Amino acid sequence: MTNHVLFAVVVAGGLLSAADAQPPATVRDPGDNVILVTLDGARTQEVFGGLDREVLASTLKADQPIEQSPTFTRYNAATREERRQKLMPFLWQLMATAGSIAGDQTIGSTVQLRNRLWFSYPGYAEILLGEPHDDTLKSNDPIRNPYTTVLATSESYLKAHPETVNAVVDAVREGWQSYLANPEKANAHMGKLNTTMSAETFKASAEAQKGLIESEDTKKSGIGSMKLERWQTLVQQLVDLKVIDKPLEPQSMFRAVSNAPSS
Repeated sequence: MTNHVLFAVVVAGGLLSAADAQPPATVRDPGDNVILVTLDGARTQEVFGGLDREVLASTLKADQPIEQSPTFTRYNAATREERRQKLMPFLWQLMATAGSIAGDQTIGSTVQLRNRLWFSYPGYAEILLGEPHDDTLKSNDPIRNPYTTVLATSESYLKAHPETVNAVVDAVREGWQSYLANPEKANAHMGKLNTTMSAETFKASAEAQKGLIESEDTKKSGIGSMKLERWQTLVQQLVDLKVIDKPLEPQSMFRAVSNAPSS
């Protein structure tokens, strides 16, 4: 039966140890990059409307006219569009020429978080994970995020740059292989990030997950590979859980993006 690489599973766990692997030169493709920039503590009122007169007035002395405030003089304007341009010129110049922005409720655009905590770390985690985990990520403490992000690519990019996608898959796979063979270095690094876990726990965890990551099948077809039967089972599980209404054709859900290892 044909084997297919499940790229998301490989990426989810292999990034930390991938640093020790030597990816092919094509990984250094100077193509498009995704850069995540976050702004903490900003209100949508100022982002979309610029200077808020009432908020500024609340910071002044009772007898101080707002018109005499240097902040008012610098950032006030006749329209909300002009005010936000003055307050956040880079953002709005960028959006006007090369981007889009959502969340301006005054014009009916809303973006809703699903976490119930509404502060930094849980919010950032939801941005990256696509879902909240309030039971685990419930403070700003520097704990290790136990959940994994997924590195995805569009079908059009895959068709246009198969060598780059294959190179990334190969690099992550080599990272996992390196970790399974010698996890001490990666464990030491993760231990610095997650001080709540001891070196013994990391060592035991590395041993416990070996059988979940590497099997007789993956030794033949490569770490991260899945057989068609597994995709068929996944489709049926999604139907049973009522995540989807009707079965999908499993072959339409994946593409083979890397060859199996020669060894």
